[in-house]
Amino acid sequence: MKNPTRKSAKYGKSLQSGIKSKINKDGTEAKVHIMGDFRLKFFETGTKDRYTRGHKITGYDGKSLKRTGKGGYRGAITARHFFKDAQRESEH
Repeated sequence: MKNPTRKSAKYGKSLQSGIKSKINKDGTEAKVHIMGDFRLKFFETGTKDRYTRGHKITGYDGKSLKRTGKGGYRGAITARHFFKDAQRESEH
């Protein structure tokens, strides 16, 4: 995550805009949740290795589809647990 405040070209909003927080009037408690943007979940919990399925070609008369070639590696996101760590620090 290089810059969480920068707008995404694809989605048009920043990752930081997905973090919702609310503080009560006394200022003693606050609620924060990260599910305002589905992309934040992947940085919190991580993903496994992702691959494409390979090239697709048609078989005889288009009846049987076969995939040939090796699937391309598209990477994985390592779990950062930034939200869980921040929650743990604020409680102690």
